[in-house]
Amino acid sequence: IDVALTDLVTTCASAIPAPRGPSAGTTRGSSRVFRGTCGGAGPEAIYQLVLGSRSHVVIRSLQTFLGVVYVRRDCADWRSELGCSDTDGGSDMRSLVDLTLDSGTYTVFVDGESADTQGTFTLDVTIEGALESLH
Repeated sequence: IDVALTDLVTTCASAIPAPRGPSAGTTRGSSRVFRGTCGGAGPEAIYQLVLGSRSHVVIRSLQTFLGVVYVRRDCADWRSELGCSDTDGGSDMRSLVDLTLDSGTYTVFVDGESADTQGTFTLDVTIEGALESLH
């Protein structure tokens, strides 16, 4: 039996800052260790999103492959997922996650839907102003 262990904390530390506005990326050659609740088994690109205040965040991804986008509060903890969107597999290869998030650090994943789905994408992160917290 061969067992391979992956240090999720180290993989999460490789996350790059999430772009503001459209930015090209690729999942080719990336890790294959994370999955979202709506799918994801291919290589993933990992981004860190830091918010200074409660904000409305819209994350769009246009993929050249069947893919998913998901957001977590804690990169290594799948139970902290806050939103997940997959492409429909038709002509529209877009994923969209629309959330209101408190200040803090989040992880955004662009992932292939299956082990063999990977390629280029355009990620667009829009942060719409600070929102008042409702109590």
